[in-house]
Amino acid sequence: MSYTLMDIRNLTRQLERGPRRLCLRHLGNINFLASMIDDKARYPLDFVWRTITGVHLPPAAFDAQSIATISGGDLRQDLASMAEDLSQSARLPAAACRTELHSPADLAERLGVSLKTISRWRKRGLITWRVVDDGGRLRTVVPDPALRVFVAANMGLVQRAASFAKVDDQERATIVARAAKLAERRRMTISALAQTIASETGRGRETIRTILKQHCETNAHGPVLVSLGMSDAVPAASLQLWEAYQDGATVQSLSERTGMPVAEVYAAITEMRARELLGHPIEYIDSDEFRAADAADRILNDAAADAPYAPDEPRRIPKGLPPYLRDMCNLPLLHPAGESALFRRMNYLKYVAQRMQDELAPESATAHELDQLEMLLDEADRIRQKITRANLRLVVHVAKQHSSARNDIFELISDGNVALIRAVDLFDYARGFKFSTYASWSVMRRLARHNTDQMRHSTRYRTGHEDLENLAPTTESEPGRATAPVVHDLLGRIQASLSSRQWRILQERYGLGPAREPRTLAQIGARLGVSRERVRQIEAQTLEKLRTDFGAEVADLLN
Repeated sequence: MSYTLMDIRNLTRQLERGPRRLCLRHLGNINFLASMIDDKARYPLDFVWRTITGVHLPPAAFDAQSIATISGGDLRQDLASMAEDLSQSARLPAAACRTELHSPADLAERLGVSLKTISRWRKRGLITWRVVDDGGRLRTVVPDPALRVFVAANMGLVQRAASFAKVDDQERATIVARAAKLAERRRMTISALAQTIASETGRGRETIRTILKQHCETNAHGPVLVSLGMSDAVPAASLQLWEAYQDGATVQSLSERTGMPVAEVYAAITEMRARELLGHPIEYIDSDEFRAADAADRILNDAAADAPYAPDEPRRIPKGLPPYLRDMCNLPLLHPAGESALFRRMNYLKYVAQRMQDELAPESATAHELDQLEMLLDEADRIRQKITRANLRLVVHVAKQHSSARNDIFELISDGNVALIRAVDLFDYARGFKFSTYASWSVMRRLARHNTDQMRHSTRYRTGHEDLENLAPTTESEPGRATAPVVHDLLGRIQASLSSRQWRILQERYGLGPAREPRTLAQIGARLGVSRERVRQIEAQTLEKLRTDFGAEVADLLN
């Protein structure tokens, strides 16, 4: 894979020479870092090193030419390259990966996009692994946590790509008929028709526009062509220019390659850039105060939004914390007035951007208009990142409550961060509630689904209840198969052989109680009033006793 940053390439080569057993941990940390970075921010190289490896950057790790900070946008792309190279070097078996894996073909079918779109997403930072399948062949897969991070960060892009799903002939005819009916009333461009029909059908605007353009080209004398004209048709050459420009080609190089004048190439790219912006829906929480005459002056000059953080307080950082959690302790918190002002400003900027987008015409749009629109969206995104970072500790707090023996705390934090980002977009500040309350519920719901997914996809951490359900027959018992009375009799004798405290620890540790939710050693110790280490000792002693007294009977039941 290619790298933008030589330092990340060097780090990858060092990790490839490390122990293979650490590969899954490093891959999880890479995905976790990808969920946190802001494309427009810069990050110290030591922070990247510590987040991925868990240790400080060694002084002799890189040469004197190493850069001090890394651009978030470059880092995101190189993290994808690092994950693919590292997984391929370790030759990880697919069965050893403790998460759900999606092949590009399955992912394309699931999201309703093409394989080419999946390939483009990989260039935008979608993390993929190279794993060994049952036949010993290397396969490219997308880990489920990486998919969730990418979708949350690129919701508009994914929705727009999915809207290009195949349209059947009946739906196509319905769209054309609706366009003809609308065009009878007044002359409209294809873009205007596409916008109207898209809002009615839920299909993507570009999907509708493409259908109408194709209809005009294949029915040169049809009624729709007479009403619409062909001014909105986009030549294939413009699409090719836009794709090349997105891949890094300059206007000058495209002019030399195609033989077109520079001004003509620039105009084509500007039009396609406008269509790209129009294809991204802008989500925001509307408010009546946005339409007030003094809204811009009052909201954009609000002092509370310019200084939104609470006064710094001395913080005691516990020793032994992982690098990410240690750095998080230094993140400032928002005071209530500042939080509300930030949400108001973010949504107002999106409101203004939406109005500009509604008035934008691709054929006549200027680069200055597009720059203004992108500037509004970029400023709104910076505020969104500011709110998100200030609430990262909330995610850690909730994740600790949902941690268990089978859940890695950093995987829970990564999943919770996705829910936090989405909560920032959907929170209605005007209702007067605290964002932390709304975000806590969003993160808890996400982590509850995460635990359910883990139980469904993992067989390594099955609970006693699940074993009992598999042992207990649902139909007539087969010869030699354990019956429910036998199982319950064995459980009764096991419980009778243990003290009440030993039995309670087993119940809570392995999810055998009524809640069927495993607890950590620390959680059990807090409930029993003993230390975490004491709970671990009692658990070990109890399991050893059960292996000695009942190991043979359990083995007979399971065979």
